[in-house]
Amino acid sequence: MSQKALLLAPPITFGLSRPFVVVFLTLRGGNLQLHAPAIIEVHHKWNKGHALAVRGIPQARQLFAGTQKLALAPLLMTKHRAIVGGDVGIGEPKFPIINAGIAFGDIRLTGAKRFDLGPKQDNAHLDIILDGIVVTRPPIFGDHLVVGLFRLLGHGGRQIRTKTKGGKVVTVLSNTDARRIFLDRHGLMAAPSGSGKGADLQNVVDDLGFVQLDSVNTFARAHDLILWSRQQQYRPAHLSNLLARDRGVFEHWTHDASAISMQHFPHWRLKFARDAEWLESRWTEWRRDDFRSKIDVVQRHIADHGCCSSGDVGKDETRGSGGWWDWHPSKTALEYLWRSGEVSVVRREGFRKVYDLTERVIPPEKLNARYSVEETVDWACGAALDKLGFATSGELAAFWDIVTPEEAKVWVAAQLDAGEIVPVDVSCVDGKLRRSVARPAALEAALAAPSTRIRILSPFDPALRDRKRAERLFGFSYRIEIFVPAPKRTYGYYVFPVMEGEQLIGRIDMKRDGDCLVVTAFWPEAGVRMGTGRLARLDAELDRAARFGGCGEVAKAEGWLRE
Repeated sequence: MSQKALLLAPPITFGLSRPFVVVFLTLRGGNLQLHAPAIIEVHHKWNKGHALAVRGIPQARQLFAGTQKLALAPLLMTKHRAIVGGDVGIGEPKFPIINAGIAFGDIRLTGAKRFDLGPKQDNAHLDIILDGIVVTRPPIFGDHLVVGLFRLLGHGGRQIRTKTKGGKVVTVLSNTDARRIFLDRHGLMAAPSGSGKGADLQNVVDDLGFVQLDSVNTFARAHDLILWSRQQQYRPAHLSNLLARDRGVFEHWTHDASAISMQHFPHWRLKFARDAEWLESRWTEWRRDDFRSKIDVVQRHIADHGCCSSGDVGKDETRGSGGWWDWHPSKTALEYLWRSGEVSVVRREGFRKVYDLTERVIPPEKLNARYSVEETVDWACGAALDKLGFATSGELAAFWDIVTPEEAKVWVAAQLDAGEIVPVDVSCVDGKLRRSVARPAALEAALAAPSTRIRILSPFDPALRDRKRAERLFGFSYRIEIFVPAPKRTYGYYVFPVMEGEQLIGRIDMKRDGDCLVVTAFWPEAGVRMGTGRLARLDAELDRAARFGGCGEVAKAEGWLRE
């Protein structure tokens, strides 16, 4: 044993000798060789040359039963390296209450998330992965690395390592942890729970920020399925109540039409102004006739006669084909007034929007609040990062679609300089690293293992709407094939992604047909085996989906399982 090795040892406050296991790894030509463990006895006389007695004991399984204090101490030194705030760090011990148990090659730390074992030496920028846990910058003394006892079991242990580039340390987030952080922020880690209405439903929308609205209804509309997948007591009338009765959400545009948490309305004034400028220039060129001449007419009609839908305006105008590109001028004017914030959706009848003047829809405390452009940019970028967990500046800009890519870049640079966020390299499913940013707390928070329950998701679920990100994180490539001619479709007209735990395991083609939920096909992802247990869990989800969709039975087509 090298006398220059760094050893894991309890501090002298433990009193008499306490045994523990240490594993030595030796660097040989870039390879790591595992040495047999030894039991180290630490005596209360902790001073130069008298600290250690070493006894080789095979099959060592000594345990610090009930130990609540643990420190790292280099041999022949008096300062300890202590667990501080759930991390193994450098400095004088502060000893928070952390239950620790040490066995052969195994350390159990409730709440511990990160291991930073070595001094920040220029020659010690090395990461060791042991049993799936990454030990950050282990110190090098002679030709030995001490990496023993660092196998986290349960308790939300996080696999974190770092790399050094340009003199800066950058956290590298494993693909597993990236998925878990991301899914946790999207309400998909825990099993569905809650009443699905009132305050419970409001909390879901607040946590997500918004829910995309879509009219396609082969089984359930996108917004309804998004909410049901998180709270399976949810029913479509509950979102209608949140909009029309409780005023907990308002409708507007993010990347698409969405139901947005009402608390964000004051910041949407920047979106209204920017949309108005963009639409006035683009729609003047793209839309037929002159919609601008109808803006005041439509607004006056609503002011005088109350709320209305598109069918109540421009009754003397020629109706087009029904597509957005061929709206009659008053319909275009009504949509312009909505996008510019002059009118708001007061309710829906079926799926048709009913509008009223914004001051008659939005609660006064939200209507009258004002923020500067700078305040809204700061909110939009910060809130997007909180909803995503980690992101690039481009992803921050795209989340709400309020700020410009350049504004997001400037925000990221300023926050990095201020130390409010840190760079992080996110491991994609193909092993590539994608540089992003995150709040330090997002990287340190303990996460429980995901629920193993199978869920059927909407193609427009917030976790999947960014198709490229879904492919990078989960290896799941998805394309809506509604507009693809039937003979050219790979899967089906409108198929639903299927998730189990933190893995997307396949996609299912199903639709409501009268009182029956008809399953045409299920395609497992590559490497996913549909064993008896998994099939049973899928059947259980289909039964739940049938009840949600008002179907009395589930029917599977012959050859539905496409393995």
